Amino acid sequence: MKNKNEKVKLILASGSPRKYSKGVFLNIVSKDKNDWKRQIDFINYLPNVNHVEVWIEENLKLSEIKFLKSLLKNYEILIHGPFVHLSLISPHQEIREITIKRYLQTLKVAEILKAKLVTFHAGTKIKFASKKIVVKQLVQNLRKLKKHYKGKVVYTIENLPPQSGGVRDHYPGSLKELSQLKRLLPWLNFTLDVGHAFQSGENLDKISKFIKKYKDSILDIHLHDATLKGDAHLALGKGDLDFNKFFQILNKIGYTGHISLETISNEDTKKSWEKIYKL
Repeated sequence: MKNKNEKVKLILASGSPRKYSKGVFLNIVSKDKNDWKRQIDFINYLPNVNHVEVWIEENLKLSEIKFLKSLLKNYEILIHGPFVHLSLISPHQEIREITIKRYLQTLKVAEILKAKLVTFHAGTKIKFASKKIVVKQLVQNLRKLKKHYKGKVVYTIENLPPQSGGVRDHYPGSLKELSQLKRLLPWLNFTLDVGHAFQSGENLDKISKFIKKYKDSILDIHLHDATLKGDAHLALGKGDLDFNKFFQILNKIGYTGHISLETISNEDTKKSWEKIYKL
């Protein structure tokens, strides 16, 4: 009985476990501050938003960063790094070097915004390129990023849909490839994109096993509906994802990171948010 009472006291002292944070995206793809305000007005309209994940594609000045920070003062901030025309696995050395430079700049922006984490894409590779060479390039460049960044903001690599179109492929384009990177770089953290996993043909059972194995390395989850080997970034309920079961899995596993709703239109975001914000 004594041991049982001590266990109860320990639970009461520690409090209930922290649940995951739920948030939505803000897209900074221009320097139009009125557009930023319109997007944030919409976010302010949504109930119980814990964090905002800000995709910053623009190269912002310090004054613009501080203005953005003032607009987001009521939210915890995550950053999604730039990715258009960038790649750590490009066949062109100049592109790889520019990508590292832009990622280091993004981490500095994250420090000013006091962001909790930054998500990066590894990028696209030539479809016919040797995967062995591609993985070697990526590992080398992630090590360079780690070597040159001396700050405290953590960053992650996101799984992408396997095909980018034409002669290009994304990497990592599956949960299996994320696992392979983890074996090569044990310190690496992940952003798990559920819709992209579905596009890769990985169903909820496979996603569940991945989360269970790597829950301490998954710092952010991008949530949107998708069809297996089909379209993604759909409103919840429009694809193959059983989102109620997905949240049950997260609760059972004890996931305590971030979940960012990544639908495209305001209408899809509003409808999807109504389905999940009380869960």
